[in-house]
Amino acid sequence: MNIKINKKSDLTIYFIIGLVIILSMAIMLYLNNTYKKQIITNNENNIQNLNLKKQIVEYYVNGCIEKEFFDAKDFCGLEKVVCIETWIKNNLKNCINKFGRNNPGLIINVGSSGIETINEKDSISIKIDMPIEIFLSDKRAELSEFNYVFIKTKFKNIGNLVSEEGILNEDVSLYSSDKFFNIKLQKGTKIIFSEDENIDNVKISVGVEQKNDEEKNIVGLYIYNLKPDGLQFEGNCKIKIYYDEKKVDEEKNELVLMMREDESEIWKKIEEYSWNKQQNYISAKLKHFSQASIHKQNTIAREPYTRTYVLLPQNAQLSDINYVIDNFWQSKKWTIGASADDAGLGGNEVTRQVIAVAPGSWPTDLKTFFQDYYNGLYYSGVSNVNSIPASPVYERLGEGSGSYTPRDGGNYDRIYVLLPQTTPAYQVKDIVNIGGWEKRKFTIGGSAGDAGIGNLLSRNVIAVDPKNIGTGINKAWFDTNYAGVNYCSVTYSGNSNFESDFNNAYISIEQGRACPQLQEEPTPTPQPVQNCGIGGFGGECAHECNSDQENKGQLDCQDDPASPQIETCCVDNLPITPEPTEDIIDNVPYISQLEANCNPNKLCGYTCVTMVSSFFGKTNADITTVQDLAEEDYGSRCPSSAPNLDNYVAAAKIIKGLDAVWDWNTYQQVKGYINSGIPIQVALNYGELNNYRCLKDYSGGHSVVVVGYSEPDNNWIIHDPYCRDGGAYRSIPNTEFVNAVSKIWEEFKGPEGSEVAALIIWEK
Repeated sequence: MNIKINKKSDLTIYFIIGLVIILSMAIMLYLNNTYKKQIITNNENNIQNLNLKKQIVEYYVNGCIEKEFFDAKDFCGLEKVVCIETWIKNNLKNCINKFGRNNPGLIINVGSSGIETINEKDSISIKIDMPIEIFLSDKRAELSEFNYVFIKTKFKNIGNLVSEEGILNEDVSLYSSDKFFNIKLQKGTKIIFSEDENIDNVKISVGVEQKNDEEKNIVGLYIYNLKPDGLQFEGNCKIKIYYDEKKVDEEKNELVLMMREDESEIWKKIEEYSWNKQQNYISAKLKHFSQASIHKQNTIAREPYTRTYVLLPQNAQLSDINYVIDNFWQSKKWTIGASADDAGLGGNEVTRQVIAVAPGSWPTDLKTFFQDYYNGLYYSGVSNVNSIPASPVYERLGEGSGSYTPRDGGNYDRIYVLLPQTTPAYQVKDIVNIGGWEKRKFTIGGSAGDAGIGNLLSRNVIAVDPKNIGTGINKAWFDTNYAGVNYCSVTYSGNSNFESDFNNAYISIEQGRACPQLQEEPTPTPQPVQNCGIGGFGGECAHECNSDQENKGQLDCQDDPASPQIETCCVDNLPITPEPTEDIIDNVPYISQLEANCNPNKLCGYTCVTMVSSFFGKTNADITTVQDLAEEDYGSRCPSSAPNLDNYVAAAKIIKGLDAVWDWNTYQQVKGYINSGIPIQVALNYGELNNYRCLKDYSGGHSVVVVGYSEPDNNWIIHDPYCRDGGAYRSIPNTEFVNAVSKIWEEFKGPEGSEVAALIIWEK
């Protein structure tokens, strides 16, 4: 079959094929160009996104630096540069990595950091060299150098805001750099400048200053310095200081706003302030600039007690207070002074008894004064010191519970001279004389509670021989129990410089300077158990402490074991002042009453007096001296009837160089005498000693000399004169001893709160 080819058809096919090829190429060229444009656009978008992320990361890093610096300064303080740098170095990386974890697709690599800190008067500058790589898709950016400046002191120029008369023409507000302090000067406030000051150049400023280690009662870390110091105001100048509620026990501590002049070292309370417990701040109006801070204070008695205050008139002489000391100190331990406010202060916890000497010499009626301002106290008035009875009769002035805050307009600075209750009367008189009481009229006594209570401008204590006060007292004790007390301490016993030491302490208080203090026993430093390890900031230790240790956590630990900054996490739990648990007075002579050449049964008391007097080196330690003493006092060398404690007091006073008194004491007071090296004569019922008697067929009243005690062994150490052998340093179990002593208390109806009928003998 013959096939014919149509040339015209062939051309049409070729044309279509060519057209398809051209169209395909055009589409391919179009798609290729579009793809390339998309890639370029995507690259441009990625670069833009990366630059944006870089700016955000840089902003975030600066925020992390500021956060970690504020945490570091709160932990380390502003002055410990190494601690601040270490804190930031250990914690900054974690803060930055949080940003990467919260931004999917963004990768942040943080390298090692180098930190340089410059601590200047008004600022802290921190330079951080820390390489940071930022990845977004396949794009990369870098950051490296960061700078942060903390301004310690904030300034505000007010020269252009006041008239020629110093009147402020607009409101002024200024915050401290830590944001916890704010001062506001209201429009219309008059600012009083010094004569040589150019008003146009005046700047007010608020600076933060690290508190020192001794200022434990300051809430927070900082003191706020208001400058220019002494700048005065007439009008409304108000400050407000915030605090961290987690660091304050509001039930235990009262918070007060206190100020300190630049040249002073003593803080004084601002009389009128407001405490906002809901928003955690204290505010007050100021009349002038100085230093300000919030303080914790305890002004309430830590436990109930009874105070008897002998209130002498303002014109009292040295002979007046000496008479009170001679006749009542050893037996009554009354507080003595010339301050009606000191006499009246006290709340529910304090039973207040006032013996007012010569009340008519006061410019106002004392009974009315106490009834109006210190309602509820017990009052007794006498015409002169010679009229003070041993057992005063009191009249209660009203039914009120009293107050720890002095009367309106009566706020004042108190100085209390605190003595050991075992101080002999002759030493108390010496302290009063040396201390210049006739001119100064300070309050003196043996009550740490009296010394600590009172919501006053300032509470100042001069503790004499503080180791002998109770079981030992020191600044830490007052910081714990009566926070806010300005504590001084001086030594009397064996101190030839007592006069100058006492006067230095007193003048320091008067001039607003810090008190000189005795060198207290340092707290032993525990050996390191294990350091906190790498990155020890901000958390607990990685190990458990021993049972007798406390895990402090959050300490200044570093990676280098040789670093002086390392502190241990585990710290031994050590008491502030270890209380003695046993004490024995050596070399107390022993005499047996059974050596007498007649019936010796009534000689026990005179024998005890002679043992104590011979201990002081005032008599011989023999039975002849005992009988001579009995004859001189009682009229018989072997009394046929039992003398009483008053006879023994009189007998002791016969001996040249001795004084004596009998009184109801507590067991703790008896231990205090022993701790002070004074043996004590105690009355007891001999029968209650049971098998610990030397004379088994006698069960009546008896006197012994207590020469020691041992709490671990739960016994008392006595000289029992009713023994021929083994009467010296005789150990009596606590149960038998207490039963024997209590029998006397019950028989003679001892006063409530007392426990022991004791005769105290001391050297004049």
